[in-house]
Amino acid sequence: MSVRHTLAVGVLVCLVAVAYSGAANPAEGAENVAFPRIGLHLAEVPAKASQRCTGLQLPPCNKGSASLSVAGDIDSTYCLYILVVEADSAAGVKGASFGISYGPSISVNDWTLCTDGLEFSCGSWPASGSGTAITWTTCQQSVPEADENRTVTAVLGVMNIYAYGDDQFSITPRRCVGAPDFAISECSGSTVHLDYPRQAGKVGFGDDPGFDPCLGAYSLYSRFLGLSSGELETVQLKFTSVGFPINVINTVGLVATGDSLDVEGFLLSQHDGFLYAGDGYWEEKLRAWNPHVVRVSTGAIAAVLDSVGTIAEVANGSVADTAVVAFSVLDRMDQSVFESIVGEDTGRLLLQKALGALPPESEEWNALYLFACETGLTPYDSLTDVTDDVSVLYEGLRYSETKHEYAGRVRVINEQGGDLPDPVTLVLFAKPPARILNADGVTCALGFGGRYFKLPTMAAGDTVYVTVEYKNPGAAPLQTAARVFAGTQFR
Repeated sequence: MSVRHTLAVGVLVCLVAVAYSGAANPAEGAENVAFPRIGLHLAEVPAKASQRCTGLQLPPCNKGSASLSVAGDIDSTYCLYILVVEADSAAGVKGASFGISYGPSISVNDWTLCTDGLEFSCGSWPASGSGTAITWTTCQQSVPEADENRTVTAVLGVMNIYAYGDDQFSITPRRCVGAPDFAISECSGSTVHLDYPRQAGKVGFGDDPGFDPCLGAYSLYSRFLGLSSGELETVQLKFTSVGFPINVINTVGLVATGDSLDVEGFLLSQHDGFLYAGDGYWEEKLRAWNPHVVRVSTGAIAAVLDSVGTIAEVANGSVADTAVVAFSVLDRMDQSVFESIVGEDTGRLLLQKALGALPPESEEWNALYLFACETGLTPYDSLTDVTDDVSVLYEGLRYSETKHEYAGRVRVINEQGGDLPDPVTLVLFAKPPARILNADGVTCALGFGGRYFKLPTMAAGDTVYVTVEYKNPGAAPLQTAARVFAGTQFR
């Protein structure tokens, strides 16, 4: 039975699901570290239907090597194999539970179970969002000839797949049951719970990338340095508050193309045991993802990477015991990821370096500065307080019956003997419920919640006038405090 519609005529290839697991070393000299995954592998459709399960040459799962075929062409028919890979050859494999997900440009049909056991599917398998649990009656311990670590590859099943446009097909947890799961079963009956999405495969068609879990997602920081402008088009940066804050602090994302972060891609970078609050909360069937994403130039991406990379603790991918901020990098081209989780002192330096690499007062600078402010990691350096060197006078406060707002003027006079360092900033703090409407921004380092106005150059004796507009519900007496600062540090 075909899901969505029948396949168009094209290049015939089979997509096979394979499970890999690392095993104790049965061969002398081979290193065995069990790290089972459920992967996907595209292959040609065999000449005979009876060879769909038996005709596949089992692919190995060698770390750092492209073992699985995870990239397909549009308008071509493939066989998609679902595999357990890098399973422990001593423990063997006897079952797996997982789900699948794919986009509207993909059609699948002719699912074939390749085990000698049973299948328990849910959610109209193999529809997108469905899942299944598959068993063998015999213990699977076959090791591909080319597998360097002598680990098991076992074929769960195969289906035909066809893509009409750029799209992806992914292995997921089995979410169509009451208690979602993503696991394999060893021959002893023990269950090995898998880490999603690190241990889940993905195939991509057209310009959408696939993911070979045998390659491993984590990369050294140096992987992202020295890239060309074209290569940086697919790189995304993410700053996330981790831990358990009282209020959720929205993540900040910097991207060179598009206007959103690659949600699934960044999940590959996440470390267990941390709450990525600003990214949104995972529930079994609901994800809230509300980062502040800013599109920037590839030059800005490179500048931030270079600047942040001078911090050894960050570049080494360190994970602090008292974590405050996670800095993550993703290249959507091949799903390479990097992440460092830092504490308060390094987090403050991280944000100072990142802010220093961005154009001051730009949208991306303001977004990241607000993040620093909300996380309490505003860089220590601040502006010089020159309030005692100037006079601040309030003039002509009036109420507009049409706008229901107050407007007045503030006069600032430079009374010191020399010029004030540029830029000069007037900061006003209005006592609630009054609030200032027309400021240039909100302060953090100079006192949380103040409203600042950028003033022109002020030589000795110069006077500057600033128009200030207020909302003042209830017409209570208007109380405003003023401070004046000079310099180019953080407000």
